[in-house]
Amino acid sequence: MPVISNETKGSIRLKYSEGLGPDGKEKFRYNNYSGLKPTISDALVYQFKKLLEEVQTDAVTEVNRQRIFELAEA
Repeated sequence: MPVISNETKGSIRLKYSEGLGPDGKEKFRYNNYSGLKPTISDALVYQFKKLLEEVQTDAVTEVNRQRIFELAEA
């Protein structure tokens, strides 16, 4: 059975280092940015991450892009 996939939306998840906690383990926080258009390139997503790093004090340790697809029978 053939299936058609259509990317409908996406999001970006950034992971920030907040330093060490009282237990000596590194602490992290996450920010999600949703509503990403399917036509936006990975290069623009990475550029967005770099712009955010310039205006924030916490270091971005990881950037992830999630893509949502709608599946239908062909």
